[in-house]
Amino acid sequence: MGRDSFKIQLIQENIIHNFNYIREHTQKEIIAVVKANAYGHGLKEVVKILVGCGCNYFAVARESEALEILSLNIPSINILIFETIEDFSLLKKYKNLEMVINSIDELLELN
Repeated sequence: MGRDSFKIQLIQENIIHNFNYIREHTQKEIIAVVKANAYGHGLKEVVKILVGCGCNYFAVARESEALEILSLNIPSINILIFETIEDFSLLKKYKNLEMVINSIDELLELN
């Protein structure tokens, strides 16, 4: 099986349906985990669809993924980064970025 032997089809209606189903059945704010290029479905494309549904919270693994979302210039979204970021100044520059603290050393450095 070669690299070009498969195809992912992004069906916007399915993403919208799934998001609305989860939101309606949980009655909670949803944090959409879009790490790994939205699990291969296209980070920017999926984020735009979810923002259109009213999603305001996103989680990513890496700093680069957060920066990619920020490049969309979408107001009123918040991004949680799971892994340690290289440049802590980003947390001051972008008030809508949060990072998981993974060690005491990170906590001390951020403090």
